[in-house]
Amino acid sequence: MSVFEFRQIGTELPAAPEATYISPAVVPPFARKIGSLASEIGFANAVTEVFADANIGLEVDGDLSQTVDQGLIIAGDHSQRIEPLLVQAAMSKSGRDASRVIAMPTSFAGKLMQTTELGRDLIIPVIPTRWAAENKFSLNEPRRMLRRAMHPDVLNQPRASLQRLNAEAITEASEYVAEGGAVTIFPTGNSIELPWRNGVGNIVGALPEEARADTQVVAFRPEPFSVKRVMSSLLLRDMGIRPKKQTIVLGIHTLGSVDELLTDVQQPDAAQTTELIRAHYLSQL
Repeated sequence: MSVFEFRQIGTELPAAPEATYISPAVVPPFARKIGSLASEIGFANAVTEVFADANIGLEVDGDLSQTVDQGLIIAGDHSQRIEPLLVQAAMSKSGRDASRVIAMPTSFAGKLMQTTELGRDLIIPVIPTRWAAENKFSLNEPRRMLRRAMHPDVLNQPRASLQRLNAEAITEASEYVAEGGAVTIFPTGNSIELPWRNGVGNIVGALPEEARADTQVVAFRPEPFSVKRVMSSLLLRDMGIRPKKQTIVLGIHTLGSVDELLTDVQQPDAAQTTELIRAHYLSQL
């Protein structure tokens, strides 16, 4: 189902209008190139090729070669905003298909991924309940008020409807992982110091018992880089200019299977599971 169509949940959440989350007029050419290549070589490979064409090398620090037939739950922080694209390159270089991404479809990276039908299908949409209609933003929050004004049918739903939408996203993600697919979630915001939200623990908790031994939890964190320089290189290449060489190192490390990570915890809830995975994640930094 396309995320251009907001999901019908019960009777409280109306379908969104047919209008897209991003106007074709403002789609950067490099995103269109990813889209045009994706139908031929797959979304993950298309991201890698377009970045390489802009003289941006993407090197993977880590090995996922042993996980080709296993489900992956990939977790990391979202400090540079383009991580949903970068994780695709890590998948490509590891011999895996593109990862699905749990994301707000109105986010920057969410919009970039939605330039093609294939990219749209990779997104599992969630809307945090802080965007619920019951929450009134003050005048000192102009960015949030603007985003709500731009997407009123998406970011102005009742809290109960958003909770149901997000629960459906967790179910969809866990089912996809149980089938051997990869799902990426960013349970923290712009800083690794922030606490994690419980989505990753909820996905683990929703896995069928028989899938837990074969589901690997993976830490994803690129080494520090300048997102402004990356975007400048992509846009310069779109103008026919070959930028200077740069390299982004993509740290991606298997933390262990769900069963291995939870061996010493009896019936953990989502918060305990999330905190345990976060501790393993931090150990890789």
